[in-house]
Amino acid sequence: MAKNGKKPLTYKELLKPTPLYVVSSNYKTTNSNFSNDIITLLKLSSEDEKVERIFINAAIKNEICKRILDSKDRMWLQKLRPWAGHMAHLHVRLSCPDNAQFCEKQLPIPDGDGCEEAAQIIAEIGKPKKPDPNYKPPKRPAPNSTCLEVLNNPKFTTLTEFLKTKSAIKLSE
Repeated sequence: MAKNGKKPLTYKELLKPTPLYVVSSNYKTTNSNFSNDIITLLKLSSEDEKVERIFINAAIKNEICKRILDSKDRMWLQKLRPWAGHMAHLHVRLSCPDNAQFCEKQLPIPDGDGCEEAAQIIAEIGKPKKPDPNYKPPKRPAPNSTCLEVLNNPKFTTLTEFLKTKSAIKLSE
């Protein structure tokens, strides 16, 4: 039995993990799977200087904003960015390493803890949206030359193999 009182995953379960949804079916709140352990994980992750942003569901961000009442300890919330989906997973955006020639730096995160933005997203869920008659889907940008080189070269089966050929990037084995 694990320390948390739950039985550890079996070998088969580890090979085929199933998502643990922490957002309720109304998409506005978290469910009983959400815990302070998740908040701790996100806080510790956001405090790492290499982490630029963590993309999570707006319901998760909103719940964390409600629970973190200490105004002196809210700036880490700024890195938690509400993003559609992300009900059972998250994405972490790392800052570009100094020697990463092909890494594009992100725009700075807006000031504040971002809690108002999450609350606004939650408030809009379920409201009918009036379609824009002038809307045209954005054109997908053409891949840059580096992407084309990888895509069109059969000797590169992975991005790592391609990057090893670039002298500016040193990858360890």
